[in-house]
Amino acid sequence: MKRILGLLCLFISLQSSAIEVNSKLSGIWYNSDQSGHGLNIAVLDENITIVYWYVYHTDGTPMFLITVGQNTDNLTSGITYYNTGMKFGEFNKDDIKETEWGTSSVTFHDCNNATLQYASDVEGYGSGSIAMQRLASVAGQKCSDSPLHGNYNGAWSENGEIGYGIAALFENGDMVFGAASDSSGDVGLGQWWITSDHTFQFQGYTYSVFGEANYISGSGNYNEDELTAFYTGGGYLFATPVQSFQHGLTTLKLAGSYDVHDWDGELAGSVTVQNDGTFTGTTSLGCQVNGAFIIPNTLFNQARLANAGISGCGDTLVLEGAAIYRNATDEIIIAAADETTGYAWILTRK
Repeated sequence: MKRILGLLCLFISLQSSAIEVNSKLSGIWYNSDQSGHGLNIAVLDENITIVYWYVYHTDGTPMFLITVGQNTDNLTSGITYYNTGMKFGEFNKDDIKETEWGTSSVTFHDCNNATLQYASDVEGYGSGSIAMQRLASVAGQKCSDSPLHGNYNGAWSENGEIGYGIAALFENGDMVFGAASDSSGDVGLGQWWITSDHTFQFQGYTYSVFGEANYISGSGNYNEDELTAFYTGGGYLFATPVQSFQHGLTTLKLAGSYDVHDWDGELAGSVTVQNDGTFTGTTSLGCQVNGAFIIPNTLFNQARLANAGISGCGDTLVLEGAAIYRNATDEIIIAAADETTGYAWILTRK
């Protein structure tokens, strides 16, 4: 796994099946057709979940409803209250009046979908149900069947050479990775699989930015805080989770015009990304660039490259790879490869 650890992006879709209430369901939930009200859900333990429903009185003034729910399988339910009386700035707890509003429950269908049901004892509110989708997760609490699913910062060491980068691991076992040191850069494609509760293996091919392919394989250990691995040729890597993996991603967020820089910072061209994720552009040599970003799950900071290629400068190159979005600097990081060469790009918004 020559220079494996740099930009490692593995892409998956979450499974759609009933799920027991657990801390990974904590976060913000809403209905996209009713944006303006929603739920803040905090799963405290296997027994108790607090649900804050930020909503409105029948006269249109804001209120929030509180339910301390009891958990049973994929359901949390309980009596719902709202509070009045405390004056802003004084915050005297003796002024609070707690009113029982009714009952509420949330049924979780999977990591991303739930149903809110309510029945009010207060005149005018009635009862009903609302389909809810997850809007945001709590950092570090990814809802996934795989403990390795995530993006990672890391470093690798091989034959005295050290490189740095970012890495990610995903449920379906596909890998896209890349890295850079002072003297070289590599991108790779491969697979990984779990071998026990805290061990995994992987294999694939790395593609140098100079046009050299190498088979790699290795094994490692992981926990919620880090992963380590040894690989072909005496290499070693170490990685820790990146919390921005939880920020989520959409093609609309990626839309815009970008300058393209290669692995050593040189200007390599420009591209424009449309709202639907399709992109077109040119390289600094005048070649045509095209393709699309596909977002497997908008809850996680990952994208695939689809139908990507470079043409108009000799043979057409077909690229396979992946991207993540760097929120802090508004950049897209891409790792891709054809049959012989790796391409590591940073897309900087114009």
